[in-house]
Amino acid sequence: MVLENLLFNFMSSLIKSSNSFIASFISKLHLGSLRRVRFITVSYCKLTIEITKLLYKEGVIRLYLLKGTKILIYYKFFRGCNLFKFKIISKPSKRVYWSLHKLSLNYNKENFSGFFVISTPIGLITSNETLILGHMSGEVLFKIYI
Repeated sequence: MVLENLLFNFMSSLIKSSNSFIASFISKLHLGSLRRVRFITVSYCKLTIEITKLLYKEGVIRLYLLKGTKILIYYKFFRGCNLFKFKIISKPSKRVYWSLHKLSLNYNKENFSGFFVISTPIGLITSNETLILGHMSGEVLFKIYI
């Protein structure tokens, strides 16, 4: 476990692209939820704190704490199972941009219960806020299944 954390921290320091950094952050969240750990630690940067605040606001995570250059993210479990699953949409090799029309079509497809996290000119927002505000489109970073 310690070796995995050291390897992950070393690999995270080598990553230069913001999308691959998001991908590693989301995969760490997903793997932590599959392992049913209470919390994970991630390195502090503006993007990770924005995503963490958004996940806290939407109720995906229970709590987050800032400790120096690290962020502790506590999971929310119900009867020993995680409530959410994560899937990365936009990758460094293929960026995905959706208009409002395309977003509404994909949002209603197959009775999707969850939301997308979208990077817009005003910052990171969820697909629910995008559909309510209207006239917003951007890069779809990842989606969260409930």
